[in-house]
Amino acid sequence: MRRRIPQVADGVLHVLDPSGGPEIAVASPSWIAWLTDPATRSFSFQSPSCRYTARKEHRSRGGEYWVAYRKQGGKLHKAYLGKAEDVTLARLEDVAAVMADRGGEVMASPLSDATSGDGGSSRRVDAAATDSHTTVDDPLRASAPQYKC
Repeated sequence: MRRRIPQVADGVLHVLDPSGGPEIAVASPSWIAWLTDPATRSFSFQSPSCRYTARKEHRSRGGEYWVAYRKQGGKLHKAYLGKAEDVTLARLEDVAAVMADRGGEVMASPLSDATSGDGGSSRRVDAAATDSHTTVDDPLRASAPQYKC
């Protein structure tokens, strides 16, 4: 049987389990608690423009943060969402718009203060991108260079 991950749609998290899990409003204190729960690993986000999966990742010096992934055209594209407290509905929608508008074909750095604030962690996130991964630029960084494929 296929595991169903929780979904965020219309600003509400729907935990899809047989017992009828809770519905949590994005950006509520319950949302932050759910994102930081060690048992929480991923969720899907659905907007009118696109759908992607968000996954919690760990770094030894940066702690936990969330990354969006979307497979399109046989390539896996990724975008930095932020630490739990930064994962707002506006941030989720901005990343969806960038992934949909550009098809994930843009490469740039995530927020400079995105991880532990040491600057090095964000460079390591970019370095993790390979030919099969493309890092989507952050819509909030107007000064980031944009490369179209």
